[in-house]
Amino acid sequence: IADESLRLSELSSSILLLAKYEAQSLVADQTDYDLDEQLRACVLRLESKWTGRGLTFSMQLPRLPYRGNSEMLSHVWMNLIDNAIKFSHDGGTIFISGRREADRLLVTVRDKGIGIRPEALGHIFDKFYEGEPSHASAGSGLGLALVKRILALCGGEITVESTPDTGSNFCVSLPAAD
Repeated sequence: IADESLRLSELSSSILLLAKYEAQSLVADQTDYDLDEQLRACVLRLESKWTGRGLTFSMQLPRLPYRGNSEMLSHVWMNLIDNAIKFSHDGGTIFISGRREADRLLVTVRDKGIGIRPEALGHIFDKFYEGEPSHASAGSGLGLALVKRILALCGGEITVESTPDTGSNFCVSLPAAD
């Protein structure tokens, strides 16, 4: 009962957050901060999920100054990193890298886990879609829909490349700070 209550609470929170961002057209409360530090903090916040499984992180993160809403972008990183943890094989490595290319910041989260089936790739950003049936109880199917909406609000984009049994590579592109 306690586990199901927690799951329903998280589902309700995700639905409310997605509804909030879908109704929003502007990003408020923008500040200057470093995306690289935010990414490191998100990895540490998820430490309890990866340490017991023997996962390691390989990070190549130079300083990435950014102007935006840090709370919103935190949802993006937490979701992508949490998914990489969830779908990685025990003892695996998750790679996080970032770089500036012209007027864009590119952040990549890559794992060598179970990957995504080709027929599921076109739907992973749909609300309530869960592409991997064996992990269906682990999420709400709202995380990547939320990621896509937040990035759209921020002028960003996300792409994914994945091969079953090889892993997934999510690349986020955001406008760089001047």
